[in-house]
Amino acid sequence: MSRNSTSAKIVAHKFNKHFTVEEAEALLPFILSVFEQVQALREEMAAFRDDLQRVHEAAPGNGGDAKGTTLVEFSETIGRLLKTLDDKGILVKDIEGGIIDFPHLREDREVLLCWRMGEKTVSYWHDLDAGYRGRQPL
Repeated sequence: MSRNSTSAKIVAHKFNKHFTVEEAEALLPFILSVFEQVQALREEMAAFRDDLQRVHEAAPGNGGDAKGTTLVEFSETIGRLLKTLDDKGILVKDIEGGIIDFPHLREDREVLLCWRMGEKTVSYWHDLDAGYRGRQPL
């Protein structure tokens, strides 16, 4: 008895979700909205920076004050906003620089599409271990 068998190459990937360039670009308005909110919250937090040391020193004696609570709320809100990106499989690499990576399959090889705030399109990619400095044009 003869058997017809096909050998399929099984490749394990680091990421469950892979984006096409078009899918990544379609998410840019959403990403920009999240980053704008995060940046605004970070600016508000910076206004409290001068008081942060005083709040930290007062906390053991009296449980802190409203500014401490506000800082915690800002931090939690930023965390929730960034989680919305993570939940979609989007990788935030640098909040200040606005650098985002999208897992992508390029010629059956797992790489990252790379985008930075200010760029109009997703036009670069890099290997998983290369980082931003290893970006190459698509």
